[in-house]
Amino acid sequence: MYRAENLNAAGMNAIFYVDDQNILKLGTSRYAEIPVRPGKHTISVKADSTTQKMTYELTVAPKQQYFFMVQANPDRLGPQMLIPFIEIFSIPGFLLIERDEATYTKESAHFQLETVELTNTDSIEVQ
Repeated sequence: MYRAENLNAAGMNAIFYVDDQNILKLGTSRYAEIPVRPGKHTISVKADSTTQKMTYELTVAPKQQYFFMVQANPDRLGPQMLIPFIEIFSIPGFLLIERDEATYTKESAHFQLETVELTNTDSIEVQ
């Protein structure tokens, strides 16, 4: 997981979940490596100021790596004054975008590693 540099969302933390377990808060220009057991999983992200998550389902293969960029949702960051207040909170603050390894390496080369703190390791591989 890595977070794109978006000045328009710099004030929001991206909160990541694996199988509904809150595992990480990610600021801009940061990345995290999250080992996940093979099998079916959901990963989600939400802004700390919202309740709506963007969720991505995937089946993890053994020894396979997956790369996801989180980016501010342009539907939420546009002319918010024109959107009714209740609708703003129902729009995810961030989007998850799957990337290939080359794109990930290029886009996150100067980012800082963020530590993942786990409370439940049912779906996560502890190394």
